Amino acid sequence: MGKIISPLFYISAVSLVLSFAIFIDLTPYLRGPAPYPPDWQWTYQFSNTITKLWFPSLIIAAIIYVSYKADKFKKGISLRLLFLLIFLGFLFQISMLFYSRAGLGVLLGRIINPMLNGYFTASLTVQDLPEFIRTFNQNIIDFPGYAKFHPPGGILFFYIITEAVKPISYYFLGIISFIPTHSNIAILWNDLTSYQKFSALVSGFVPGITAYLSIIPLYLLTKITYGIKTAIRSAFLYLFIPSIILFNPNIDIFMPIFTLSSLYFFLRGLKSKENKYFAISGLILFVGTFFTLTFLPLLLFYFSLFALEMFKKHTMINLQRTRLFAYFLVGFISVPFILFYLFKLNFIQTGQLIMGYHELAQSGRQYFTWFFYNIYDFLLFAGIPIGLVLIYMVYHTGKVLLRDKARGIKKTDSIFLAFVIMLLAVNLTGAVRGETARIWIPYLPFLIIIVANFITNKLNLSRIQFIIFLFLSAVQIIVFQTVLVTVW
Repeated sequence: MGKIISPLFYISAVSLVLSFAIFIDLTPYLRGPAPYPPDWQWTYQFSNTITKLWFPSLIIAAIIYVSYKADKFKKGISLRLLFLLIFLGFLFQISMLFYSRAGLGVLLGRIINPMLNGYFTASLTVQDLPEFIRTFNQNIIDFPGYAKFHPPGGILFFYIITEAVKPISYYFLGIISFIPTHSNIAILWNDLTSYQKFSALVSGFVPGITAYLSIIPLYLLTKITYGIKTAIRSAFLYLFIPSIILFNPNIDIFMPIFTLSSLYFFLRGLKSKENKYFAISGLILFVGTFFTLTFLPLLLFYFSLFALEMFKKHTMINLQRTRLFAYFLVGFISVPFILFYLFKLNFIQTGQLIMGYHELAQSGRQYFTWFFYNIYDFLLFAGIPIGLVLIYMVYHTGKVLLRDKARGIKKTDSIFLAFVIMLLAVNLTGAVRGETARIWIPYLPFLIIIVANFITNKLNLSRIQFIIFLFLSAVQIIVFQTVLVTVW
């Protein structure tokens, strides 16, 4: 019994102590090396919104109650329950905005302010869709906010929302006739047409809803990889990820749906050895890359995962097995060829332009400083309990590999090894220096899956112990929303 309780005790103690240290602002270095610009440090701003804590507390209690009931299911959970989790996750996001210093109204400001978003503002300039894609590389320098630093996917996301709601906006004139109380938001609001105002209102909620659709592929792929109990727990862990909760309504929060869908088909391909699954996986991965270049390092993850699985099963990789991975690459590179053929969009040039802007924005940040802070920032906002489990896994696996490398690799979870290899490689390049809590959100699914598997099948956490684990994550989110400014 001691072996089971001991890790959870240390996780609980460190998680609560670190959360409290950030809460009282024990040292600013817990929030980053230095303020922006040129470095990055999350702003500390205490918000006494305790009277509004009842709403997130109710949702947390509801999620934990459902978790307690679902954890004993032997045959998995139904699609109806998955949609309930999606709804509860979305409600938790809304409750945390309600609890925040700015309240729910901040959603509108974050959408229409070009410096806080940029995608929505840029989407309103799209008149001819093919022409927009064709001339994207020529016009990218003129886009506002985040739109300048990413491929066209984010702009098209809000363009599609606007086009979808345009036919019905007339029926909501009463809703969109209000005037925001904040003067800066009111100025931007009054410059919008009726259907653009309705689109802005809708757009504030869509990223949050789509973020939790990721629960479906997360549950399915974890179920076929680690079993039903781990799959159930991974779904509940996903509801308490600080970066998913606190960066709403940035489109980064729904990027994991591409990671998870791609990984699902890749794992199916590994099990069935069918070419089509590898091709579909590669294609979905590039769709994610169309939103953010953060998906590009996942090519290393997939290669590492494929190589590790082949080594475990066959000791060596032959030409016939390598062909399976080639289908994955074909699926991935087929999309940019299609974009070039249909719209003359040179995606290689797109990537070069974006990387140039990123390099310029981070030019004043020291490589070795962020070699530590990148990992720290990512794990901090993935959830302190989750980050602590990963650190323990790395330590434990390192000891196993030192004793016997070949046997250790065969015994170690391939997804875990591939994830660590990719994360270290990305960090070593120094391509990203700062705010990885948001930028690396597409990598979160791997972390959730391997941690859910470890605490279920290695630490053997009971139902009550798992609830404690969830509660620790919920406490951290409340603390961060109370004292940190993650999105202005």
